[in-house]
Amino acid sequence: MRITDFRTFLVHPTVDPAAIPDMYTAAKNLLFVRLETEDGLHGWGECYTQADRDTQVEAHLKQLERYVLGWDARRIKPFTDAVYNDFAARRGAMDLYSAVSGIEQALWDLAGKRAGVPVYELLGGAIRDRLRVYANGWSRTTNHEELAARARAVVERGFTGLKFDPVPGPWRSYITRQQEDEAVARVGVVRDTVGPDVDILIGGLVEAAIRRAGELGDGWIMGPFGGPAEFRAGWEIAKAGARAQCLVIELGAVIFFLSLTALFLYLT
Repeated sequence: MRITDFRTFLVHPTVDPAAIPDMYTAAKNLLFVRLETEDGLHGWGECYTQADRDTQVEAHLKQLERYVLGWDARRIKPFTDAVYNDFAARRGAMDLYSAVSGIEQALWDLAGKRAGVPVYELLGGAIRDRLRVYANGWSRTTNHEELAARARAVVERGFTGLKFDPVPGPWRSYITRQQEDEAVARVGVVRDTVGPDVDILIGGLVEAAIRRAGELGDGWIMGPFGGPAEFRAGWEIAKAGARAQCLVIELGAVIFFLSLTALFLYLT
C-alpha cells in the first residue's frame, strides 16, 4: 500500500473570546500531517510544536517528502530507521523527531483503518478507560490577583491538576534569590486559591524548585532537567522521602537527555 499523497497543515488555533486571554494558546500553532495511500485510505498525525519552532518542524516534513511518497505504509519501523540512518545521518534533533512523530502517527492511523480496529488494539490493547490530564499554559501573568483568577477559572473548568512555571520570564540556568522568593510566593497564591485537593505541577527552573522544595509544599516538580547535577539533586530528594511529604519528582522529561548522555559516555 504505497503512499501517494503527503500534505502538511500548519493551523493557528482559535481562542475562545470568552476565555481568559492566553499567550501560550494564542501563539502556538498546531502542525498536522495527512497521508493517503493508493487504495484510498488516509491517515492523520500531529507533530509536537513550540511557539517559535513550528516552521522549522514543517521544513523537516517538506524535506522528508522524498522518503514518504512511494513508501509502503505498512512498513512503519523500517521508515523511522531509514529517516534516522539516512536522512539524519544518525544525528537526531527535537525538530526532526517532532516531524517524524507526526508521520509515524499517520502511518499507525492507516494501519488501524486497514485492520478495522483502533490503533491501541494493535499496540496491545487499552490500559485504562479514562486518562487524567492537567492544565498548562494558563498562568502567563506576573500579577498575583490575575494569577489567582486564572487558576480559579481553570479549576472551574474541571481540571484537578495545574502545571505552571512560577518564575517569570524566559527559561534560564540561574535566577536571583529575589526571583526565587517570587516563585515561591506565586506557588503559594495558587495553592491558597485552588485548595488542597488540586495538584500543582511546577515546571521550569527545576534546580531552584528542588532547593526550596520544603517551601513549595505538596505538588510535583517537573522537567526539563538541565543536566546530571539537577538529576542527582532530584534523586537525593526522592531518596530522602520527598514522596512521603507529598512532593513528587517527575523525571520523564529528562529521559531523552539521559539516554544521549549514557550513549556518549559509553562511546567515549
